[in-house]
Amino acid sequence: MVNQLFTFLFVLTTITSIAQDSLKLQTVDQFGEAVFLSFQSSDLEMFESLLMTDSKFEFILKKIDASDSLKQIFRAQSKGAVLHLSSHSKENFNDILSSADKINFDWGKAQIDEIIEESKVKNGIEQSDITIRIKSGGDSYEMFLRACLKSDTWCVANKVRLLKL
Repeated sequence: MVNQLFTFLFVLTTITSIAQDSLKLQTVDQFGEAVFLSFQSSDLEMFESLLMTDSKFEFILKKIDASDSLKQIFRAQSKGAVLHLSSHSKENFNDILSSADKINFDWGKAQIDEIIEESKVKNGIEQSDITIRIKSGGDSYEMFLRACLKSDTWCVANKVRLLKL
């Protein structure tokens, strides 16, 4: 079982490293599992491939029915948010790993119990608050991803949080 898990993680990490942009996570469950696996395998590069980028936001803008002036406002707002997200991604990633240690969270024993989404469409943009319920060592935890955005794939658009229940 452990060997199968390591093989799966290795294959997933390899796929992500080789073809980050071609890995399209169409469902919230696929996306939640990928975020979880990025932390479980301590793979910062995989986590960063799941972040919102300018090109992913441009994909969103092409799909929405809005005036050019409104799209310009969205574009300007997204630039700062994307820059902040990418420049703090390593810090957020390391904060999750550090907080996991503080609450005795064992990534090796961790398993996803349930992925819950609260989806909505705002200004033509599909977004979802995603909660990943996790069991580890007999304890329950939640990883919370607020306001994830749907581009051609689901994307992390805010700081990730991990809590012990």
